[in-house]
Amino acid sequence: VALIYLPNQPYLIGTFDTTNFTNWWKSKPFPDSIEYIKKGMHVYGRKHLVIAKRTDGLWAVYLSRNYGIDWERVFLAEAGEVIYDMLLIKFGWAILNTSAGFYETVKAGTSWTKISGLPGASAVPAFCNVGNGDVILCTDGRYIWRSTNKARNWTQVCDQSLIGWRKWYKVIDQYVDSGYTW
Repeated sequence: VALIYLPNQPYLIGTFDTTNFTNWWKSKPFPDSIEYIKKGMHVYGRKHLVIAKRTDGLWAVYLSRNYGIDWERVFLAEAGEVIYDMLLIKFGWAILNTSAGFYETVKAGTSWTKISGLPGASAVPAFCNVGNGDVILCTDGRYIWRSTNKARNWTQVCDQSLIGWRKWYKVIDQYVDSGYTW
């Protein structure tokens, strides 16, 4: 299935025709008033998840059990909490990154459990998965943290303010000293 998020619309359009893209259908409206959809993801079988910001300013995660046609709210962030991103670890298992910490679903989005707080900053918006959750990295723009146990514990691995520029680089067949260190 291909799902398309439309700007300023409370629904998605989708197609099962991923060869010619000629037969489209419109999802039913979301159960809440949506400002915009930030991200969507196939999570398992017919199930899809989306992160959306509601018109009341709250963030939520919605689940479709039927390829994106019907939607139900499965996670509602607290007032002031922002949902940054969502990673698929493996089918049915996803981790959600919010400004209050990390949440996990192992039931394709039907239930969520908080698994850890933020590693050290007030906001950790950048989030990446290296190798099916074996290594997860997150950053606040200065520090980078690594988790090797599916976002349960974090270790600081880099302070980007301490990284200089590469000192030597090769220009054709000579080396140039740029004056920076690596």
